[in-house]
Amino acid sequence: MHVSVTGKRATVLKVVPGRDLDATLVRSWTEIQLSNPELSSPYFAPEFTRIVAMARDDVQVAVISEDGQPVAFFPFQREEGSDHMVGVQVAYPISDFQALICKPGFTFDPLELIRECGFVTYNFHNSLTSQRVFTPFHQSLHPSPHMDLSQGYEAYAREKRASGSNLIKSCANLARRIEREVGPLRFVAHSGDPELLRQALALKSK
Repeated sequence: MHVSVTGKRATVLKVVPGRDLDATLVRSWTEIQLSNPELSSPYFAPEFTRIVAMARDDVQVAVISEDGQPVAFFPFQREEGSDHMVGVQVAYPISDFQALICKPGFTFDPLELIRECGFVTYNFHNSLTSQRVFTPFHQSLHPSPHMDLSQGYEAYAREKRASGSNLIKSCANLARRIEREVGPLRFVAHSGDPELLRQALALKSK
């Protein structure tokens, strides 16, 4: 645990196992996530970190508090084969994004954060460019593919067509081809069938 005092504010950083996130921390995390549109991805939700922590014992969360209230969360896991001295994002390499869970405009010292987490290196691959404290450590910048479904799929499809994209048309053509060659398509939002999970993992690993 590290404690520093800036002006009249006492800042405390502690690292807790992902499995030990209690209801109070989850509530604070969710409130912070909802306050920052940049963190709308499910990868930034506390539930995602808790689920991964159920399968891995090296998932941890750095909690930054000011005057006794959590103001930021930094979830991570330790890279295998690195003597636990290298940090990566939770569920690496499956997860696509990483960031500090904080309100817009929150500032911090990234080097101090990494030191307090016990790393010699933190490897980030898809960090949010809006968190400019990490900018000096960027090697390259690339646009990240994403789908904004906040207004529903049809609104998303209309926006893509209006922008001149052929993505929706191409996907529809591919769907018809799959139905001709393989069989009917159906969408399942959630399934607990382990065989479907194994099939999905096998396809993604090809």
